[in-house]
Amino acid sequence: MKRNIFATRIKGRELHWLAVVPVALLAAGTMPAHAQSDEGSDAVEEVVVTGTRREGQSPTETMSPIDVLAGDAFANQATFDMTDGITKVAPSINTQRFPIADGTAFIRPVTLRNLSPDQTLVLVDGTRRHRSPLVNLQLAPLGTVNQGSQAVDFSALPSLAIKRVEILRDGASAQYGSDAIAGVINVILKDVNEGFSVLAQTGEYFEGDGTRTTFAANGGFSLGDSGFLNATIESSSADKTSRGVTRGDCQSVIDEVGSGVVPLDELCQRWGDPDVETLKFFLNAGFDINDTTELYGNASFSDNDTISDFFYRRQVLDPAAGVDGRNTLIVDIAPTISCPTRHRSPWSTTLSRVAAFRPTI
Repeated sequence: MKRNIFATRIKGRELHWLAVVPVALLAAGTMPAHAQSDEGSDAVEEVVVTGTRREGQSPTETMSPIDVLAGDAFANQATFDMTDGITKVAPSINTQRFPIADGTAFIRPVTLRNLSPDQTLVLVDGTRRHRSPLVNLQLAPLGTVNQGSQAVDFSALPSLAIKRVEILRDGASAQYGSDAIAGVINVILKDVNEGFSVLAQTGEYFEGDGTRTTFAANGGFSLGDSGFLNATIESSSADKTSRGVTRGDCQSVIDEVGSGVVPLDELCQRWGDPDVETLKFFLNAGFDINDTTELYGNASFSDNDTISDFFYRRQVLDPAAGVDGRNTLIVDIAPTISCPTRHRSPWSTTLSRVAAFRPTI
């Protein structure tokens, strides 16, 4: 079980405005039917841009089911990153926790409608998001629908940079291509040109380990009279956890070398979350050149330093001990007990940038 020790958010002016909208909608929903039909009343309508072939459609008017999730829904979650955050608020999206699964412990795949992770098209402001360099090669049960897939790393997206997320829960290959078999996830970035917000969150498990801390800030700036610059920075860290028991094939090694020299409190192998330190930066900008043309772009940077463990390898001991080492190990020249191999993620740094013209017809 997990407890949240401290969580606070300081909201800027633009976020206060967003918080007023649901209240206004709730008040409008309680008005009599004849009052809602008045021509002079102001109405707030939600419009989606994903999976539609016509402008100005609401989620209830589209041919395919579309979920629209506000950015605050992710920032208010007691989760470490967007990989966990988006699965908490969208029932059709799932992920798994891999305690020891090589590279999949670093970049956790996200599935939509239980299809392969790379069969979901992920967009950022309507532009394809690049995939992570990791190809999942785990065997069952770790490798099920993830086997052989190469998906987008959602953990590289800071939650404070997101205005809303639109999820198309239906196959859209005819419209977007073969990478949209499961559906489309479109991440819309904040585009306000004023105000700021700050987020601080920390928590740990009742066992006293796995402390997670996140600090993030978002701010909007004006680019003259016709442009905006919105920047987000997030720094987070997570300590490792251990929930395992001593491996059965390790007990013979413990009996031979004695207690006190076997790593991980004689567990021989750690089962739990890795040690993670991340720094993320996202920049979104736009400038209206004239009434019909806009210059826009976004750039992201993510640095992830993760330390995890491999599976336990049975050691090569004195033949008199009757313990045969794992056949994949190089033959040792001395009967020693070795720690489980630790490795850092080779996919630690990600840099993305997008720029384009958007003509208006």
